[in-house]
Amino acid sequence: MCRSILAVIVGSITALMVGWANWTVLNLWDGAFKPMPPAVESAMVPMIQSQLGNGTWFFPGIDTNAMQAMPAAEQEKAFEAYSAIHEKGPVGLVMVSPGSVPMAPSTFGKAMIFNALGAIGVALVLCCCRGGVLCRWLRASAVVLLITTIFYGSLVNWMGLPAQFVGRMAGDVVLTWTVVAFVMALIMRRKGCCGACGCAPAKGAGCGTGGCGAKQGG
Repeated sequence: MCRSILAVIVGSITALMVGWANWTVLNLWDGAFKPMPPAVESAMVPMIQSQLGNGTWFFPGIDTNAMQAMPAAEQEKAFEAYSAIHEKGPVGLVMVSPGSVPMAPSTFGKAMIFNALGAIGVALVLCCCRGGVLCRWLRASAVVLLITTIFYGSLVNWMGLPAQFVGRMAGDVVLTWTVVAFVMALIMRRKGCCGACGCAPAKGAGCGTGGCGAKQGG
């Protein structure tokens, strides 16, 4: 239990450090998104503030609720008109949030809460795995990869977000949490022969490989 708590604490800090390295050392996010040109920003921001406000807005816009109230023939015409604009492009999302202090202490505080929740999830996966450190790390990493693929894949497929942006975001998550999973697996290594189980091998018995649930002894 104590090792698990220690692993969650160290894992949370590791996630913050690896995330920082992804931005500042590996430059993982370079080219993923760009600052809006000043002339465009000065023209768009006042309109966004007055016409849209906070929230997530997509374009080209279509009022699906209003379409459902139309007769079938009018629905078909409205969707055809929308499809023509959608195919021509551009297509996108406008995400608007209230003003805030960049990189405020509260941002890092919330990051540590999210990191702790993620580390608890990794700890639960590691506790459910048998085998040595490498095997348990691979299984935890597989879970991280699966969840990341399901979530970020839907952003590209259904939301139409740029693949480069979403790919960098997914890469950041996978790299961060596979490193975290390895560090936590080292801390939560199980006692016994090659970490296969918590019991000592019989006298004179050979040691198993410590693989995925490998049995001890000869």
